[in-house]
This record gives sequence, structure tokens and C-alpha cells, in this order.
Amino acid sequence: MSQPEAPHPTGTVDATMEGLSTDGRAVVRVDGTVFFVAGALPGDRAQLELYPHTHPPSAQVVRLQEPSPHRVPHPCPEAAACCGSVWGVLAYPEQLKHKRDLVLRTLRKAVGEIEVLPVIASPSQWHYRNRLSLSVWIENDRVRIGFQTEPRSPTGTPVHTCLLAHESLLPCLRALAGLTDEMRTENAPRLPRRIQIHDTRRGAGILLIFAGELEESDRPDWRARLKNIPIPGGPWLASGTRAGIADLRKPVLRMPGALPMLSTWLENEVEVHPAEFCQANSGAADLVLARLRRLGESRHFARVWDLYGGYGALGLAAAGTRPLTVLEQTSLCRETLHALAARAGNTHTEFAGGDLLRTVKEAASRMTSDDLVILDPPRSGAHREVVTALAESDAKRISYLSCNPARLGRDLALLFAAGFRAEEIQPYDFFPQTPRIEVLCVLERP
Repeated sequence: MSQPEAPHPTGTVDATMEGLSTDGRAVVRVDGTVFFVAGALPGDRAQLELYPHTHPPSAQVVRLQEPSPHRVPHPCPEAAACCGSVWGVLAYPEQLKHKRDLVLRTLRKAVGEIEVLPVIASPSQWHYRNRLSLSVWIENDRVRIGFQTEPRSPTGTPVHTCLLAHESLLPCLRALAGLTDEMRTENAPRLPRRIQIHDTRRGAGILLIFAGELEESDRPDWRARLKNIPIPGGPWLASGTRAGIADLRKPVLRMPGALPMLSTWLENEVEVHPAEFCQANSGAADLVLARLRRLGESRHFARVWDLYGGYGALGLAAAGTRPLTVLEQTSLCRETLHALAARAGNTHTEFAGGDLLRTVKEAASRMTSDDLVILDPPRSGAHREVVTALAESDAKRISYLSCNPARLGRDLALLFAAGFRAEEIQPYDFFPQTPRIEVLCVLERP
């Protein structure tokens, strides 16, 4: 007869935090139960209020008795309420250490014994983001903009500044926050679900993403509202989902004076459609591009295949002037790809637009053992059909760039079963002051 489960501890307890979880909370074990503690750091000694019936069990700091030796002052005046830079109180070398441990634990859980290199630091620890994505919501009849606290939360944390963003974006952010602070539901225009503030050649530009189709009133309403906001890069308007994701099947409205988003590719400026994906930390992304360029120069691949490739930044770095095929769902990227290919001197670039689950089958049938396949899927990971197609192809080399170690581990398990092994697992800190981490895996099979 099985023994009854021991009751979870309740009430308050004094404890020392032991580690960090994948969502950035501290972890502490009390009488065999693991609790997750927001706002705490490894080494903090604190009195905790335990909440064993949450999922997972959580705890709240009642009183910090002795701070961790790695705790530092947070430089942001809104840090106490903001979820955007929760690790800003942790010394940067410790952030890198814990991020490597996070990747190591996650991947070993998925594929067994594996080695992970030390994290390569971001060139900038603050003011590194070339764009911000802000949610818009109603709270107590007032309009708010800020960061979502949970993925599907209808509200979030209002912000008026952000030390993660390029300084060129901050006047626009402050002015937009001031504008929305003055709005009430009775006098507000139709609200976007999300506002993106991004770099352009002239300074900040914005993209307003509305739930559903754009309406005729959106353009004049927001042109009037934004006339006193410092947006030298101009505004764009887009249809989107209820979650504020741009619907790229529909036209994106470019208002007068609106400029493309500005990013970099191997330290060269590149202009990108603001609804396209590009890495927010250009400096750290260039480190990955440089690694792929060295890989391409040392291996002389017959062709590079860039899946989920966007405008081909990774693929062009690895291919150099050799043949490149970019597979990407949206055709918005095509123009940027060909401009970047011309700059790189690559005259053998193909763009395969449309549903990747369809285009990958034909691509996989053409892959050879002398090719390199690059994967850079969204946070949800590569589609199983894509991984299966690669496993069944003749490809022997894959470079997989992931922003989600858990989904990376899931996909590596499938690729390892097909004979691939990790030659290199290198984390890069694309997201200083947060728990998030980017990982480049170089895979080969006999």
C-alpha cells in the first residue's frame, strides 16, 4: 500500500535561495518541496511566505535578511514594478554563469550528457535593444502601454522608460507613455494591441499593430494623436491578431515620412521592413554572424540552406559568395535579402517564400552531404515536419540557433536519433538583465 503524500510546508520560513529557474525566479527547497521566489537571488537569506498550492509552489519575500554577495543596485527607476529587466540586480558575470547552467540543465534533461561552452557576453549590457515591443491595454478606464507580465495576460507593467532600449528610442517612449496616460476610454481612438518602437536612420520609428483589419479611421485618428510625439522615423500601421502579432498576409500601411527599421549585419547597416523579424541586440547577433562566417570559410559548403531564414542574415554570413537558398514564409523579406546579397557579393541567392512545411520537402530532396543547413526557428522551436525532413535528407551539417533551450532540447533529441551529434554548443547573451539566452548548436553526422 502506497504511503500518503507528505503535506507541503506552509506559513513563513527563513531560507537561503539556492539557484535560478528558467523564468528568472530564485529556487529554494523547504522540507523537500521546491518553491519559486520572485525578486530573490541565489545567496539571498530571507523570510518567506510559502504558497504551496500554487502551480508550481511559490513563495514571497517578506523580509530580506541578508542580501546575496552578487546583488547589485538596479539602475532603472522603474525596476521595482517592471518585469523587463528582472536580473538587473544580479552582477553581470553571475548572470552569464547562471545562463550557462540553465542551458546545461535543460539540454542534459533532453539528450543526456552534453557539454556547453561558457556564455559569450553581449557587447553592451544596457541600451542594447534596437526595438521595443509594448502591449496596450485598458486598466481602470485608463490606457496603458508597457510589458506583458505573462504571455496571455490582458494587462502588464506600465513603463515610461527602459534602460534596455537604445537611447535614441527613449524620447519617443516617454512621449507615448505620456500620451496614453492622458487617454480615457471615452476619448480614446481605436487602440492598437501592440506598439513597436524601433531604430531608423533618423531616429525612432513606430509600428502600430491592431487586432483585425485596419479601419478607415485608424490612419487619421492616429496621425492626429501622434503629431506632437518625437517620431523622426515615422509611423507604420498593420493589421494583426488579438495577441498583437502583425498579419503579414495583409498590407502594412506606411504613413508619410515612415522609414524602414535599421539593424546591422556584420557591422554594416541594413534597412529592414518594421514588420519583419530581426534580432533586437544587433551587437550580440553580429558575434553569431562572425562565427558562421568563420564556419563557412573553413568548410567551403556547396550550398547553404537558411530555414526560417527571414532576410538571410545567417545564411549570407555562412555562404559568403557560394549558393544560398532562404526559406521564409513572408515575402516581405525578399527585398531586404536581395539588397543584402548584393552588398555581400553573392549572385547565387534564391528565395523560397510560402509555407515552410511545403517548401522544406522540395528543399530537403535537393540537400547534399556537402551542404550546410541553418535553422533559426521562432521561440516555439522548429516544426516536427521540418526536423523530420532534415533527418531524412542527405544533409550532414546543421547550425541551429535557438532562443528557447527547452524547445532546442526537444529538437536535438530528434536530430540525435537521426545520427547527428553536437560539435559545439555555444550560448550567446542576446538578452542581458533577463533570464533569456540564445544558443548556437553546430551539429554533424557521419
